[in-house]
Amino acid sequence: MFCLKSLSHEPQRINQNLQMKMKLVSILLNIITHRLLVLHFEKTESFINYILADDLNPLALVVDTEPEEIKVGFSLLLSLWSVFKHNVEANVGLRILANALLEEQRRVLSCLVRAKKGIVVTI
Repeated sequence: MFCLKSLSHEPQRINQNLQMKMKLVSILLNIITHRLLVLHFEKTESFINYILADDLNPLALVVDTEPEEIKVGFSLLLSLWSVFKHNVEANVGLRILANALLEEQRRVLSCLVRAKKGIVVTI
């Protein structure tokens, strides 16, 4: 004799850990981008444009005389974008879904830049 499991429970997703990690990376990308835009709008705008254009070395924009928040923030931003992009490309089976996820994150970063253009705050 065998027992049937109740169908009232949602099945567990196999990729739930990956899904949570990608949400966290996306949130961190958005927060760090926002803070960098508030602190150094022009430099951050250029850096975001280089990242979104898949420039080979966007960190070439950063020189030794830059403030620490730019040196550390841009490196962190590039690393988070690379992790997000790699995980989407490597783990999302449907190419159309992978492209949609990458495009949506690009749109969010672009919208953050556009939203800050009119309300740059000097700290």
